[in-house]
Amino acid sequence: MIYFKKYSVEIFSNSKSTLNGILNCIKDTDKILCEESYSEAFRNYTYKYILIFHKNQLTVKQSSGALLHQFEFKTSDYPIKSTHSHLCVKDMYSAEIVFHSKSFFELTYHVYGPEKDYEMIKKYTAIG
Repeated sequence: MIYFKKYSVEIFSNSKSTLNGILNCIKDTDKILCEESYSEAFRNYTYKYILIFHKNQLTVKQSSGALLHQFEFKTSDYPIKSTHSHLCVKDMYSAEIVFHSKSFFELTYHVYGPEKDYEMIKKYTAIG
């Protein structure tokens, strides 16, 4: 589903302007270590996380090892889709991931609760 290389990232949100960034992935034994970074006018963002592929599942963990998402896939034909939700303090994060091909995938977040209310779409395109 995902190659172990560099991706450009376009981020669209109803709460912020469009951002561009980079996702770097490196395979390390049975895990893929990822670092996603992008910048706004006054702030730089860097997110580090771990991807673990096993059979028909993709597990996404924070660099600390805490679970973010557990996606299960029912097919290997493109587009490949899955959803997962988790509660973060009092806000619900609902995520949908869609692999359109080996070199392009999207991750959409719907975040709602007492502290947050927005949708974010991230489009990942392989570089090279």
